[in-house]
Amino acid sequence: MLVAEKKHQYTLEEINEVDVSAPVVHPKKKSSIKPLHKVQIIFTILLGCSICIGLLIGYSHIAEAKYKVTLLQKEIKELEVSIENLRVEVDSVQRLDLIEEKAINELGMQYPKKEQMVFLEDTREVAISKSIEDNSPDAQKNLIVEVKEKIQKLIWNWI
Repeated sequence: MLVAEKKHQYTLEEINEVDVSAPVVHPKKKSSIKPLHKVQIIFTILLGCSICIGLLIGYSHIAEAKYKVTLLQKEIKELEVSIENLRVEVDSVQRLDLIEEKAINELGMQYPKKEQMVFLEDTREVAISKSIEDNSPDAQKNLIVEVKEKIQKLIWNWI
């Protein structure tokens, strides 16, 4: 069985009457943070921020260095291409058939004829033959005597 609920109507006086005998419950105060803990929290936040800033600066330096390396690699490739082009140009300039063709066509040069050629003697052979012709037999004997004397001096100094 169910019991019927009673409807109760309160009057204004009853509402104003407060049960004084009931204990009053005060809400707990929030505990305040101690100054030492505040300093520790601030220091930890500052340390974390400085570490993050340091990492960002480090990564920016690394990115800048990579950019410079990339630019230098591009410059190296360009210089290698220009070196190869210059080598090809030097090879084309050094080819004898091209030099001959340019000399004949552009400069109007031609091979010399037999009458235009002058043959030179070997200067060493000419000087030796002239010195032998100029020397008389007496001069040759004196030369031999001088050589013998020098050899004897060398031998005596060596012993």
